Amino acid sequence: MFDEFKKTPTITDGPLEGKGTYRFYHMYFHWLTKTPDEWGFNNVSFPAELHLVFYNIKYGSYDKAMEKHEGIAALSISFRVRDVSSPAMIFIKDKLLPIRMPYTNAIITKFNSLSLFSYLPNFWYYYFTYSGAMVFEASKNGTHCKESVIWIDFEESFKISPEQVMEFNKLFAFNGFPLVDNTVNYTKPKSQIYSSLNPYGPQIMLNKAWKQSMEYILLLGTFISILILQDFA
Repeated sequence: MFDEFKKTPTITDGPLEGKGTYRFYHMYFHWLTKTPDEWGFNNVSFPAELHLVFYNIKYGSYDKAMEKHEGIAALSISFRVRDVSSPAMIFIKDKLLPIRMPYTNAIITKFNSLSLFSYLPNFWYYYFTYSGAMVFEASKNGTHCKESVIWIDFEESFKISPEQVMEFNKLFAFNGFPLVDNTVNYTKPKSQIYSSLNPYGPQIMLNKAWKQSMEYILLLGTFISILILQDFA
């Protein structure tokens, strides 16, 4: 499921078959509208997702791909509260301290970072896919919505501990409110939903860069964003 070496992680095939190669641009944590009951710690969902965003390289850049139909693809991993968290979440939690306040950042070198593959669930070949909208941060003035994004939602959730949930509660957005209160209502998919039921059938292809440690930056704004700090291939 891995193709030839490239510097930046890419995805092809699977639900992207015939559409080209999509290159990693950034990933961010996204909070959904929640109720008090959803903050419980007994097998109850934590209302957050991690989105890994890619753009189609045939358009030359992320900004140009944003203007195109299906120019953007996003991988989505949801969270569930558990006593023991996923390794990637332990790593992110340890890096949050320098970025408590809005529009601060922390540089993470490749010598003490994880590969992008660490942010995928173990059974990443089980997923649902559809065409829908994506909310993204454009400026301090707020967020915008992008239509016709190819969504790939993994069936398996990430695990996050109650202590890590509390760490996210300590982060503040530019409006002075806790970051987890900057929630966005869920919108229905714009197309029929398809699922990957056969793990031995056509799958998403990942290049070797997925398994390499890379230098990146953690940014705190409307979302927590993570961007690679190396030149794109």
